[in-house]
Amino acid sequence: MEVRKVAELDIKAILNMIKRRLWIIVVCTLISTSTIAFVSQYYIKPTFEASTMLLISRNNDKTAEVISIADIERDSKLVDTYNVIIKSRPIMEKAAERLQASIQLKLKPSTLSAMTNVTRLKTSQVVKITVSYQDYHKAVEIANTITKVAQTEVSQFISEDNIQILELAVDQDNPVPIKPNKKMNIILGFFLGFFTSLGIIFVLAYLNDSIEDEKDVEMIIDVPVLGSIPKTAEGARYLLMDIDQSPHAVVEEVAVTIDLPSRRSTKKLKPMVGWKNGLRDRLGLRKSQHTGNEDDLQDAFRTLRTNLQYSLEKPVHTILVTNPGPGKGNPITAVNLSVSLAQIGKKVLLVDADLRNPRIHQFFRMNNQRGLTNLLLAEIQTPKQVTQKTNVNNLSVITSGPVVHSQELLTSNRMADLLTDLREEYDYILIDAPPIISVSDAQTLAPIVDGVLMIIQSGKTNREILTKAKDVIRMVNGKIIGIVLNHPKNSTTRFVYKS
Repeated sequence: MEVRKVAELDIKAILNMIKRRLWIIVVCTLISTSTIAFVSQYYIKPTFEASTMLLISRNNDKTAEVISIADIERDSKLVDTYNVIIKSRPIMEKAAERLQASIQLKLKPSTLSAMTNVTRLKTSQVVKITVSYQDYHKAVEIANTITKVAQTEVSQFISEDNIQILELAVDQDNPVPIKPNKKMNIILGFFLGFFTSLGIIFVLAYLNDSIEDEKDVEMIIDVPVLGSIPKTAEGARYLLMDIDQSPHAVVEEVAVTIDLPSRRSTKKLKPMVGWKNGLRDRLGLRKSQHTGNEDDLQDAFRTLRTNLQYSLEKPVHTILVTNPGPGKGNPITAVNLSVSLAQIGKKVLLVDADLRNPRIHQFFRMNNQRGLTNLLLAEIQTPKQVTQKTNVNNLSVITSGPVVHSQELLTSNRMADLLTDLREEYDYILIDAPPIISVSDAQTLAPIVDGVLMIIQSGKTNREILTKAKDVIRMVNGKIIGIVLNHPKNSTTRFVYKS
């Protein structure tokens, strides 16, 4: 049963792989079919056939008008010999001379022999002479000439035999060429393009080292995919909340190179319709019209939220949100998951632990002059002094604070003590951290949280990097509780309750 299940998964994986690159099949098949059809129509010269038939028998009674069955059985053994004699050089030379004299067609004996095919019709005494040539009318002349020469000249080699012409080739007004067979060529072109495209797809799949779907994740690192976040229309990123706290807004991802002015800044935002639209414009955000994609996004984060709550073996309260290597989607997933948990009444704290490249404050338009770094440096004693409320009920944020590049801040006991104190006040603490492979911050935080939630990008995250990230986390005694797959090609993530 297990072998059958694996086989079914392999078949589904192959079908999904072909489906993702269906355009290759369409393009290759169209190119191959159209090219062969064009060549068959305009570049391959048509070839015609003309046929004659000879009856060969032993000349025992030259006056006999009826050929007996006994003669046929006895003389049938001679037909194979005549097949060779008719295509011999003496016969072909005679035929070539007559053709040059009658229709001014100059052909070498060897060429004439090559275009002539002599066959025996089953077990009879009848020999069929077939000539292939690009001009049908000349093919008829060639076939008839060879037949007449054979009838008169073969007696020089076997004088006791009788050769009678049963049928000569007849000239036609609209002959049908035997080559090229356009229909067959088009069919062959179709299958050539189809199987070539399949070969290309399998080669690309073999060379592709990126994660494509959930099956790839579970096969490589044996970690469940807790959520799959679909791509929105026109490449837009997703926020479950807008700056104006609209629960159905979808906006593009914040550009990480933009620094927002603090609340104390007197610099005016670009006016549009109120400060919220002005902020959206400065960040390069555009509020999209409501589409079905938004419902998919809402469902995706509900599934992720439910899986975090119920499908894990042990409840988790402190979650490190990170990704294997450099890439997008990490902070925005942490923000959306925090919002989703807060929307069901859970008290949530979102901590920006990316001390080198903080971005969480940009999503909430918060002042980042004080934050986590001040707590870790003991410049501020209590977390409440740097905890900021958001427009989302039950959701609070601790920003990173001043940018630093010191790993020692996170390795200190103060970070572990801080999380211990915050556990008592919040249902969930989500910590946004830099990539696992790029810097060691995530490796430092992994052992002091309940679990690591890893964000990977379909089609971009490298398999080797993912495997290395898993090994690094487990090496420091961290636990990867699940994967969030962004923009999967085929998503099948569903909630499964584990008792």
